Amino acid sequence: MRRPIFAVLTAAALAGGGIAAAATLPSTMRPAAVQAPGAAALGLPTVKHVWIVVLENKSYAESFTPTTQAPYLLDLAKKGALLQQYYGIAHFSLPNYIALVSGQGPNIGTQSDCQQYDDVKLTAPLLGPDGQAIGQGCVFPSIVKTVADQLAAKGLSWKGYMEDLGKQTGRENPACGQPTVKNLLDDTQTAAPDDQYAARHNPFVYFHSLIDGPCVGHVAPLEPALRTDLAAASSTPAYSFITPNLCDDGHDSGGCNGPDVAGGKSYGLSAVNLWLKKYIPLILASPAYKDDGMLVVTWDEAAAATSAGDGKADADGCCDEQTVPANTPRAAGAATDISGIPSIVGSGGGRTGAIVLSPLVKPGTVSTKPYNHYSLLRTVEDLYGLPHLGYAGQATGVQAFGPDVFTASTTTPVRQPTKTPAKTPAKTPTKTPTITAPGNGLAATGLDALLPLAATLLLVAAAAVRRRRVREA
Repeated sequence: MRRPIFAVLTAAALAGGGIAAAATLPSTMRPAAVQAPGAAALGLPTVKHVWIVVLENKSYAESFTPTTQAPYLLDLAKKGALLQQYYGIAHFSLPNYIALVSGQGPNIGTQSDCQQYDDVKLTAPLLGPDGQAIGQGCVFPSIVKTVADQLAAKGLSWKGYMEDLGKQTGRENPACGQPTVKNLLDDTQTAAPDDQYAARHNPFVYFHSLIDGPCVGHVAPLEPALRTDLAAASSTPAYSFITPNLCDDGHDSGGCNGPDVAGGKSYGLSAVNLWLKKYIPLILASPAYKDDGMLVVTWDEAAAATSAGDGKADADGCCDEQTVPANTPRAAGAATDISGIPSIVGSGGGRTGAIVLSPLVKPGTVSTKPYNHYSLLRTVEDLYGLPHLGYAGQATGVQAFGPDVFTASTTTPVRQPTKTPAKTPAKTPTKTPTITAPGNGLAATGLDALLPLAATLLLVAAAAVRRRRVREA
């Protein structure tokens, strides 16, 4: 969403402390790193490539009604799995993107979409429970890791594809996507007519572990990078994170400030429909997708109110969602956040739904199991055998996608402990060799058939010798 600039940030919210090196942290205070046992051990299929497409600000009831302005969504749902109980984790946009790649919960800065692009100032030189960064700000210190860091450490490739990235010189860093800051404010908060890229929809620029070097070459404009990389499985990253621009991602007319993907003036779900119809077939037709890939289409957060017209703020959540201690007013019992907007009065970011497409998913699958953005991160980590980061490693409530999603017959079954059976004498099946008339050859099935045949011929020859000796005598 397009947000008003927050003019008030309390000194207490910005109070910070030093940042210690990861090596000095006690193991209990580091980002959650409980090693996942791997896909096979969890009964998950082997997925070689993952794509995540994130749209904006739509509730489930708006996107998946029969009268939706994006009927292509209904077509996609029929081709894969529709997750009816999938939720965002916060309002506004940015904390949802951050959760998807790091498992970090919101703070006041991220809840306000980081109008000011500044560093997170920790209140202590340690990370808190569940690997959470306790403090306020926008760009996390290098001790906070992302799934991109994990993949790179395991030798797996990753990439972010951002529509309109770098189209206007000086507006954002074309190499990674960091916003140009003017008067301490993020210059990409408002769409430009010829550049509708928004840094707040590119989660990779909010982590020093990435922007201090590693993101170069891993974040690229959607065109032509996506088409080029999809040409072969070998050039397709193991993990791809894709965001349309501020018109094509579903923003309303206030957020859109230029043409849609087809050059017209549509916005909202109508623009989403055009964008999906252009890019989703490219992924589905790619060699990497056909070789057990997985594509997830979801939204950052639900709309402010449901389309049912009941006026209820759509800030529901699921999965025993936790709040970061001392980071949000909700944790302190406040009814609203500092802007007066009820972005966190509920338990999450609202019900958005999600679609999962894969050769490993039976068309027409419907799941009513509750999932959220932490669940999606956990799923990716489990598929690739990575540690769980932040709230993705939450002990209760948050679960990875399971057999309710991966419904195709190729899904790997849960492995049971291997038992060594008691040895029993092996029975050798009796094989009767076939003897044909001389001149027609010998029909035998192998050496085991030739041995008894040879014995038979020797007996026949011996009998002939005995008959000849009797005649001579």
